[in-house]
Amino acid sequence: MCLPALNHHETYSIEKDRLPEMKMYHEHTVHTSQQEQQTDKEVDERVQAMREAQHDDVEPDEEIAFEG
Repeated sequence: MCLPALNHHETYSIEKDRLPEMKMYHEHTVHTSQQEQQTDKEVDERVQAMREAQHDDVEPDEEIAFEG
């Protein structure tokens, strides 16, 4: 729910000090979201590194054999 003529962010900015539970919930949610994004990024980087390492280990003749 927003204050009249304001968006969610503006309403939050105005009301956060008056509603400490809301502020704590928001901060927790933002922190959790950032942790999830960082974890996803690290997983993607690890998958890419593993794919590159696997690709580097494939002999040229084997690579051709798997085409098609």
